[in-house]
Amino acid sequence: MDDTVNTAVIKEEVIEEEYNFTLKNDGFVEVKQEEKEIKMKPSETDEPDDEFFEAVNLKKVSITGTTKLKCGICQKMMPKSRLKMFKSEENKTVLAEIFKIERLIDPKRIFVCVSHVQTIIDDYDGKLKFAITPFEQLLRSFIKNSKKSMKDRTLRRTNCEIGLLLKQKLRTEPIDFFGNNNAVEFLDDIERKPGESASEMEKEMNEAVIKEEVIEEEHEFTFKNGEYVEVKQEEIEEKPEFLLEQEIKMEPIDFSEWNEPDEFLDDFELEAEKDGSKIETVSTEVTKFKCEICQKAMSGHLLKLIKSEDHKTVLAEMFKIERSLETKIFYVCVSHIQTIIDENDGKLKSPSTRYEQLLRTFISKHRKQIKQRKDRKVWRRKCQICHMSRDRSELRRTSSKYTRMVIIIGCILRGTHSVEQAKTCIAISEGVTCYSHRQESIDKIFEYLGIKNILEFSKCSTHAMDNLMNVVKKIDLNFTEYQFIGACRELFLEIQNFPTSL
Repeated sequence: MDDTVNTAVIKEEVIEEEYNFTLKNDGFVEVKQEEKEIKMKPSETDEPDDEFFEAVNLKKVSITGTTKLKCGICQKMMPKSRLKMFKSEENKTVLAEIFKIERLIDPKRIFVCVSHVQTIIDDYDGKLKFAITPFEQLLRSFIKNSKKSMKDRTLRRTNCEIGLLLKQKLRTEPIDFFGNNNAVEFLDDIERKPGESASEMEKEMNEAVIKEEVIEEEHEFTFKNGEYVEVKQEEIEEKPEFLLEQEIKMEPIDFSEWNEPDEFLDDFELEAEKDGSKIETVSTEVTKFKCEICQKAMSGHLLKLIKSEDHKTVLAEMFKIERSLETKIFYVCVSHIQTIIDENDGKLKSPSTRYEQLLRTFISKHRKQIKQRKDRKVWRRKCQICHMSRDRSELRRTSSKYTRMVIIIGCILRGTHSVEQAKTCIAISEGVTCYSHRQESIDKIFEYLGIKNILEFSKCSTHAMDNLMNVVKKIDLNFTEYQFIGACRELFLEIQNFPTSL
C-alpha cells in the first residue's frame, strides 16, 4: 500500500514539473521559459506603452494633443488643420489688401484660416477673366492656386505612422517546438496515417512552422548570396498640411512689361438668389488704386506698379516724398514716369554717384515700355448708351445682363431712354458703356429710393421699390427684386474697385 502511494506521488510531481524540464538525450534538461510578448489590441489601449517607443527610438508625444496657431487675419488660435500658411510675397500682398492688414505679424510667413481663403474664392472666383491691373493678376493667381490646394486638402488622406510601426514590430525569435512538452501532447491528438510515426509527423509540423516564420520576416530580410541580409525599411515622409502651399506650381507674373490687354475685364456674373433671402450688412471697404505721388485715384491702366526698392528710391528723391515707401503695393502714374524720362534722358552717360546709377537704370528700363505703349493702336468704340466714340480709357465692356439692367434703369429714371429703347439695349449680349454712365445710374437709383449707400437697401421705402420693380418687369418679367439689389451691389463695388480719374 505504501509503495503504491509513493509511486502515485512521484508521477504527480513529474507532471507538475513537466513545464520546467524536458526529456532530451535520455535525460531531463531544464528548459528556460520563453517570455511571452503580449500584443495589445487597438481597442485595449489608446496609445503604445513606453517600451514600444524605446524599441523604435521614437520620442513619445501625446496623440490627443492638437497644435494651435494664430490666424494672421482674425487673430484667433486655431488648430493647424484649419489654417493655411503663406510665404509668397504676392499671396501676402493679396491678403493684406483684401482684409486691410497694415502690418503682417510675421514678415516671413503668415497663417490664415481656411475660411478666409474660401471667402476670397467665393467672392472673386470667375470675376477676373481678363486681369487688367497687377493686383488683379495677383488675385487671379491667388484664387487659382488656392482652389487647387483647398481641393487637395479635402481629398488628402494618409496612414497613421503608429499603426505602421506596430505592424513592423514582428516576432523575430525562432520558436523551439522540440523544447516544449506541450508539442508532444498536441501531436497525440492528431490522427496519424497508417505506418506514420509520431516523430515523422512532428518533423513535418516543425518544417511547416519554420516556413511560416520565413514568410513573416520577408518584409525585413532578403536572401542574397546564400545568406539573409537585413533590408532597411524606407521611411514614410508625411508633410504637414500647412506646407501644402509649397507643392503648388506658382505661375510667374512678369510686372516688368506693361499689362495692356486688348479686351476689357468682363463684368461680374450674378447668380439668381432664392426668394425669401435677406439682405445682410455688406462691407463697403474696397480696394482703391491711388498714385503714391499725387494721391489721385486713377484707372488701373494709367498706373504702374513699382516693386523695386531702387526704383522707389529714385521716385522718392525725384518728387521729394518724405513719408515711408515700405508699402508693398506702390502705384505711380505713367505720366510721372514719362516726366522723369523727359527731364533726365541723355544726361547720365557717365554716372558718378549711386543715385545717378539708379536713375540711369530706371530710365533705361521704362523708356522701352513707354515707347511700346505709344506704338500701340488706339482702341476706340462707341458707347451703347450715349453713342459717342470714346477712347478705351473712358469705356468699359458690359457682358453681364444684370449690370446692363441696372445701367439702363438709371437711364430711364434720368429720362434719356424709354422702355422700348431699354429692351433693345438689354437684348444685346455684350456692349460697351462709358464709366460715367455706371456712376450716374447708381446715383440716380439711390436718389429715387431715398438711400445713400448699399447698406440702406433694407431700409428703403417699400412703395418706391415696388414702383421701381414695375419698370424692371416691363423690360424683363423674370427679373426679381433680389437679383436687382444684388446687381446694384455688384456694380457699386465694381465702380469702387476700378475708379477712374476721368
